[in-house]
Amino acid sequence: MENYLDLIELDPFYRIYFHDGSFLDYTGDSERMKAQMRQFNSHDAENYDRFIEKTALLYQAVITDGLVQAFQRLGNNVEFSSAGFKIKCLSFSIYFRKKIL
Repeated sequence: MENYLDLIELDPFYRIYFHDGSFLDYTGDSERMKAQMRQFNSHDAENYDRFIEKTALLYQAVITDGLVQAFQRLGNNVEFSSAGFKIKCLSFSIYFRKKIL
């Protein structure tokens, strides 16, 4: 790819706008993220690192490990589901649903 494109890192990755006109710039810099988050909710800012650690487990299980497998065999589905239960994927979903709804 480097023969055809010059890849540059975006900073911020993207901007999240809220209904009141405020916004949050999503960056790869955790300290900047926490500083921005404190403006909205200090509790969320305090838990940002823990959130990133937990979502890294999900990313590993789903994207890195899960999607590289072809779901052509039942055994692959069972392995994928088992890995999800080990890292409590369902509890993340339930927590976020309760928090949002």
